[in-house]
Amino acid sequence: GWFALNCDGRVIWQFYLAETTSMLASVPVLLKLFAWLAQHGSRTPTFRLFEAVGHAPLTMFVGQSVVFTLAFNPMFGGLYGQIGRLGVLAIALLTYTLLAIWIDRQFVRRSVVPPVERLWRKLSSGRGNRR
Repeated sequence: GWFALNCDGRVIWQFYLAETTSMLASVPVLLKLFAWLAQHGSRTPTFRLFEAVGHAPLTMFVGQSVVFTLAFNPMFGGLYGQIGRLGVLAIALLTYTLLAIWIDRQFVRRSVVPPVERLWRKLSSGRGNRR
């Protein structure tokens, strides 16, 4: 994306270097945050939502895709270009939280395989090389 900018290569290289440096510098901070969450956060009910999403990533992905399609497609909700970044972030966080609660209550607590994961297992079973 940086090479699409209309400026000389030196400015583009400086942007690229700054972006790469900031991403690499954030890795230790994120690793410490994830380690802290794994040790202390796993006892909180909020952490269970993240754990529930880990049990059903395909269901979460398809659920978010359906919600965003209905909300932002001009034929349905038509919010594309109508709300700012803060509005999009609010919709994304709300969607993530509500889907995580639904997945936790409907599938994880009841030890039921979520629907999209069940479909994936059925479609992929028997497709590998058999000996």
